[in-house]
Amino acid sequence: MEINELNFLQILDKEYEKIRSLQKVQKYNADFAIFKKIEPIGIYSKNNFLCYKKNKTKILFCPKNCKVYLTDQDILNIILSLENNNFTNFLEKFIDLYTGVTFNFRFKIGMKIFEGIGIPYEENNDKKILLYTDNEISINEFIFIINMVLEKDRLYDLQEKTLIKYISLLKFYKYKDEKAKRFLKEIEYPFKSFNINKKTYNSLLLKEIDDKFLNKGLIFKKNMII
Repeated sequence: MEINELNFLQILDKEYEKIRSLQKVQKYNADFAIFKKIEPIGIYSKNNFLCYKKNKTKILFCPKNCKVYLTDQDILNIILSLENNNFTNFLEKFIDLYTGVTFNFRFKIGMKIFEGIGIPYEENNDKKILLYTDNEISINEFIFIINMVLEKDRLYDLQEKTLIKYISLLKFYKYKDEKAKRFLKEIEYPFKSFNINKKTYNSLLLKEIDDKFLNKGLIFKKNMII
């Protein structure tokens, strides 16, 4: 199978501009958006996934007639709720990716095939995860969502930020890890004002927290989180 030369964000940008132009939608119209179906290659899924392209791109999980968007907070809470061996698998995979052990995964949009860099799928693991919407997602469907988030961030040069966020918060909330706590204090993570276990729809707050992990690689390594 031939891998597309353009990355999927570039393809979505072109499609977005094409449809906006055809529909004569003004550039300043912030409500205009498109949906594109995205198909994982290499895993089985009976559910659909969509790229939601607006001013930013979001990956949606679509069981039946639902459209579910998982924030970083949702992803972290799901991993924190897993049994110890499954939790450890995710943490080790994030650490591996951060230290350069990569996994190439493939996906399809329309007739175009793309390759991204993420974490490995699980073999012989049929675990189902219950989402906050009461829909179930398989462990490999969940990994596909994570991989699309990581690939999107990689293309924006933000993958390191996301991995630092995932690793430090997972180690702190699961193990009360002192090194992770020291790192989070240094970047002024809002321990008291933010409850990771309580889902928030405050996108401004989530962005503010996300920004605290940006360009923190040296501080992360100094605290020897991994």
